[in-house]
Amino acid sequence: MVPTSVLQTQILTLIGADTVSLAGALYLFAIKNPFSPGPTPGLLDTDKADFDGSTAKTTAGATRPVLTDPVTGSQYLRIPDPAGGWTWTTTGTTNLPETIWGIALGTSSTTLEGGKVIATALLDAPIDLVATGDSFAVGEVRFTLVSPSLV
Repeated sequence: MVPTSVLQTQILTLIGADTVSLAGALYLFAIKNPFSPGPTPGLLDTDKADFDGSTAKTTAGATRPVLTDPVTGSQYLRIPDPAGGWTWTTTGTTNLPETIWGIALGTSSTTLEGGKVIATALLDAPIDLVATGDSFAVGEVRFTLVSPSLV
């Protein structure tokens, strides 16, 4: 069976209010090593970017509302941008040059290990940071529910 939007909304509502996963404080890390997004990305703390200015971006805990894309009809949860957005800027030359391959969203401000990563994504293309003042940003951080089949 294919669930209706009523069931999809309920699934997203429950996830968006779960303080263990999406409703708690969340941390977005820049990732400096190639990886494969998926259920088990295998990221380690050594994969976190370590250039000056690479600290994880933080968004406060809150229930995440269920939204609907008016073009596709897909439902999604949006993780609100922190102050300054999802933007990183090099503030020194430590560990430059460094290539950023993607991002990882986690529930810990310090570690990617121990089941703390809840989502990952690759950038459209890797970004090379080579000098102080180099900057990059990621767009909207969201979880879209692709209509699952229940059997």
